[in-house]
Amino acid sequence: MKTKMSLLLISCLISIIACKKDKTTSPGSSTPVNTSGTMNFKINGTNYSATSYNNTLINASQGGQTGRRLDIRGSFAGNKTLVLTVSNWDWQNPPVNGIVVKKYDTQTIGPNTVCQDISGGTYCDGALGTYLFGSSYHMTVSEVAEGYIQISSCEATNKKVSGSFYFITSDLSETVFDTIEGTFTNQVYTVQ
Repeated sequence: MKTKMSLLLISCLISIIACKKDKTTSPGSSTPVNTSGTMNFKINGTNYSATSYNNTLINASQGGQTGRRLDIRGSFAGNKTLVLTVSNWDWQNPPVNGIVVKKYDTQTIGPNTVCQDISGGTYCDGALGTYLFGSSYHMTVSEVAEGYIQISSCEATNKKVSGSFYFITSDLSETVFDTIEGTFTNQVYTVQ
């Protein structure tokens, strides 16, 4: 539960930073992206395909370090949304307008997590899966099982990304769990 709250606080902090950045972007830069790409996945064994997307790469700073966060948002089955989030730091040398191609762990510190200690702070890359339905949401559970979001290709010039994912989400009380796995291909994103 402590890790779940930490992830929620980190997610909120990144969202606040992103909102502040959004206010300075030019008009139209946050327009939802409809892409010819695909997102196919299973939630607890039931197959779904996203029908619309709103994907963004956001540059932000935290503790004096600059990084980026890629959100791949697929809407499906009426009012449901699956959000795949990966983040890394400029010291990892991501491409301009892109993200590092690698497997990102949903655990706080997983086998693929890359961290660096800078000026008394530890900065790690990572992933977060969020399943939204109605007014409820479930987030990845780092203590229960290993999970990942794999970025297998990132075409920074064309702003397209592909990959796969597997993780378990739960509500804040960690009493309801969902196993989510799937793939996404040629997802177009905007840079904010």
